[in-house]
Amino acid sequence: VLVALLVTVLLVVALLLPYILKRYIETHSEEWINRKVTIDRIILNPFTFRYGVTGVRCYEPKSEVVFVSWENISVRSNLWKGFQENNWRFTGLRIESPYFHIVQNGNRFNFSDLLELVGDDTSAADTSSSVRFSMEDIQLSDGRIDYKSDLLAAPVGIKNLKATST
Repeated sequence: VLVALLVTVLLVVALLLPYILKRYIETHSEEWINRKVTIDRIILNPFTFRYGVTGVRCYEPKSEVVFVSWENISVRSNLWKGFQENNWRFTGLRIESPYFHIVQNGNRFNFSDLLELVGDDTSAADTSSSVRFSMEDIQLSDGRIDYKSDLLAAPVGIKNLKATST
């Protein structure tokens, strides 16, 4: 009975939670960051410890112009162990087809509003407990950056960006 209950809970987490999370993010994104966010799919696999998000697009405020997107991002991690031991170890980070659309006007960028949301709060955080964080085996493939500035005669860009880190 305990095994059946555990398998049922894991299946609910793997199937229902991603759908609820996707809808919640899409519904509230404009309220949170003044930008529409769409997601094709969220994958939470508690059996393989692989988590991912596919088809993410974040748009410019009140626009259909894509600000940031990616086709697939996934990572492997034992979240239960992370919560228990405050030791967050992520491996196998894969980022496929990330895209960034950067626009500069004077000293402002099209993401300056997002930086202002964070504010200037430099108060000391509670450091009574330590948290360990590590990431290994990172691969970025088919990246693209478009940059437009009032200081340049024409937009510039980077295509087919590939990066790896162990």
